[in-house]
Parts: sequence; C-alpha cells; structure tokens
Amino acid sequence: MDEWEKKRAIINVDDGPRPGDVAVIAVSDGSDAEYGHLAMVRDVTEVSIQIEEANFGSGWITVRTAIGDDLEEAARMLDIVGYFRPE
Repeated sequence: MDEWEKKRAIINVDDGPRPGDVAVIAVSDGSDAEYGHLAMVRDVTEVSIQIEEANFGSGWITVRTAIGDDLEEAARMLDIVGYFRPE
C-alpha cells in the first residue's frame, strides 16, 4: 500500500467535518502526488471550510479558506477527499 492509499484508509468521518478533524487532501501533480497531504480543520460553516497546514508549497504553516455554494463545494476547492477524526 502506498502513502496516498494509507492516508485515504484513515478516513473515518461521514457526518461532515468539524474543527480538530484532519482533512485528507489529494495532490494532483508533482512529486508529492504519491503522498497526498493532510491539514487540520480550523473552522467549518455551511458554505466554507478553513484548514491549517504545514509544508504546502512554501514550507511554512499556512491557513487556507474556501467558500463555495455549500460545504461540499468548498471542500472540493481545497481538494479534500475526506476527514479523519482522532478518538
């Protein structure tokens, strides 16, 4: 099982994200595509999601927010494929 498959395998949330969840993010191209990406969910509304992440592009800790017509569209804008909720 490669690294991306391992990240996808931890997805365990099916009732929508909430702060503190881990967003599992697809990387479509480049050298990191085989690994995917993880970020912490900071905030969620009905139409937006905000994530905090490290090493996305610049190597710094960054915050990104996507606002869509609904939460699912906002997640797609960030390439989020699912969420992991630590127990």
